[in-house]
Amino acid sequence: VIVLALDQYKEDMGEYPASLKDLVKAPAENADQWQGPYLKGNDAPKDGFGNPFGYTLTQGAENPYELYSYG
Repeated sequence: VIVLALDQYKEDMGEYPASLKDLVKAPAENADQWQGPYLKGNDAPKDGFGNPFGYTLTQGAENPYELYSYG
């Protein structure tokens, strides 16, 4: 679900979000383009352990971002 939300955000905004919070609340920059929320809730998504997911943009890497759980 998060991957789909990230892809939809990129389609709407032209780039991946700086933070997973941008999937539930409009970012300060380009807020007029934001068509979210892309995920339900008022805060960044949490993993099955109740911890926030880790998310890092990886410019120039094979994958545009890393999404991970601290477990």
